Amino acid sequence: MEKRNILIDNKNYEYSLVSLSGGDKAIALNGNLYPLGNSGDQVNVFDFGLNNQKQIFINDKEFIVKSLNKVERVSREQSLGAGAILSPMPGKVFKVLKEEGEKVRLGEPILILEAMKMEHTLYANTDGIIEKIYYKEGEQVAGSEVLCSVSENEK
Repeated sequence: MEKRNILIDNKNYEYSLVSLSGGDKAIALNGNLYPLGNSGDQVNVFDFGLNNQKQIFINDKEFIVKSLNKVERVSREQSLGAGAILSPMPGKVFKVLKEEGEKVRLGEPILILEAMKMEHTLYANTDGIIEKIYYKEGEQVAGSEVLCSVSENEK
């Protein structure tokens, strides 16, 4: 049983990784045994419960991770920009009404998505130029995929 050390807030903790029956592994720490399951080609996470730090084992390699304060999340639309046209649900691109490089005005139809046996027209959400159309007619798309991007700046 190989002894290892973990340093948390300048305090040293000794533990060991032990093999259990059936190929499972566990961590022995402070007289307690914490089962990890089989670590072959798996990721196992062990929470020591100390200062938001976790130890992660990936194929017997270990990594120490400290949780930080949560950051403010932004929506996918915010991170993609105002001109991103997203599919509202999974479906098929039925008809592409505009071409790359074409000027569009807010509210103009750009493409039609066929989903749930209905047609859903997707409209420009800003004035600008179509930068990229990512799917062709007849292609299947997942929900929340970027179908088209419209630059807000007319080039």
